Amino acid sequence: MIGSRVVHQLLSCGVPVTTLSRRPYVHEATPTAALRVVRGDACDATVLAQALEGAGQVVYALSAGVPQFPSPEPFADVEHALGPLLSVLRAMRDNSARRLFFFSSGGAVYGNPTSLPVSEDAAADPISAYGVLKLAAEKYVAMYCRLHGMSYCVLRAGNVYGHGQAVVPGHGAVTTLLRAAAAGQTLQVYGDGRGLRDYVFAGDVGWLVARLVSRSDLPPVLNVGTGTGTSVLQLVAAVEEVTGRHLPVMHLPARSFDVASVVLDIRRLQALIEWAPTPLQTGVRETWRHLLAVRSREVRQGGGG
Repeated sequence: MIGSRVVHQLLSCGVPVTTLSRRPYVHEATPTAALRVVRGDACDATVLAQALEGAGQVVYALSAGVPQFPSPEPFADVEHALGPLLSVLRAMRDNSARRLFFFSSGGAVYGNPTSLPVSEDAAADPISAYGVLKLAAEKYVAMYCRLHGMSYCVLRAGNVYGHGQAVVPGHGAVTTLLRAAAAGQTLQVYGDGRGLRDYVFAGDVGWLVARLVSRSDLPPVLNVGTGTGTSVLQLVAAVEEVTGRHLPVMHLPARSFDVASVVLDIRRLQALIEWAPTPLQTGVRETWRHLLAVRSREVRQGGGG
């Protein structure tokens, strides 16, 4: 989802883009000569060489696991999270790309901060396997780029949401709530639902990256969020207001690997660029509109089959 928004914004700014994905890529706008699509695995050296041909910068937005669930296969998780990244770094070393934008987690890497909002200089003390792997990936990026004369910017994004987000258990609170509202399902909430998160609209993230790629004065780490905390209960209320539907909630015991609360300090980002993130209510309404459009299209196609 993040990658598609970045591509859309870069193309709208007249920047030629090459995408690399294992799945078919469907661009929202009419394809242009500025968009080159490479299909394949990011661990394949031949595919990477093709994708990086002529590229000066790389935006790494590959998905790597689900924040909420500990995996029974930690060795596989490490390979899944770090293997493609190390392959990309090695390919960048051998090709023309000299700067990497790496999407990390603006919640999981910090663990439970001692104060809010949490700045980029705060201690990174993850309490979940997902957070540990994201932090390890950040460290590999910093080390490899330093050793091979490349630059980088780690983007610690908050809870990114928007239309097109994959339906994965434990991932994407806004999408999960909206789909539950659409289907009339009961929502399961772990704990009392008062823990805060920083929800940032995917379209804003794409807009931001399209502006950052032209800057040469970037710090190594940037929080990307709104600076505003929203609890699950507040998010439920927002979804109910937007959809006009009641969303029943069933509370379950809190889980040890869930961060209690995290809100991002975005002053470093605001000092770099004029950053006015979309209000949550507006973003939720836009996501809901797209969800209804997709469901309506699916119904029509099913009826015509």
